Amino acid sequence: MDWSTYKRICDQPDVMTRWSLQRTLALVDDGQLAQQTRELMASAPIDKPSGHKGDASTDCFALDFDSAVVERVIRVLQSLAAESDDRQIRHLATVWEEYLGVLEGPGGTIPGPTE
Repeated sequence: MDWSTYKRICDQPDVMTRWSLQRTLALVDDGQLAQQTRELMASAPIDKPSGHKGDASTDCFALDFDSAVVERVIRVLQSLAAESDDRQIRHLATVWEEYLGVLEGPGGTIPGPTE
């Protein structure tokens, strides 16, 4: 895969890095989220372009979570963000909010990443 395609795919709101998923799991205690995230991270990530220097934490995955799970994640992250000055938590909340916007988009389906 070339760099421009990879960047376009990974910049989509329905794609998240392994680091973001792992950080979310560390912050949000939700059994359904944990199970789905473990299954997702056990699958193959989006192919990286040759010359990519990032480690496994930079792996990107196309998301496929139920909107109820996503809404619970957002509520927890927003609550944590309100109690903290941790910019990473606020960023994660925003990332999940953007993903929820995709889920709630036209037809309520998630368009998969395209090459």
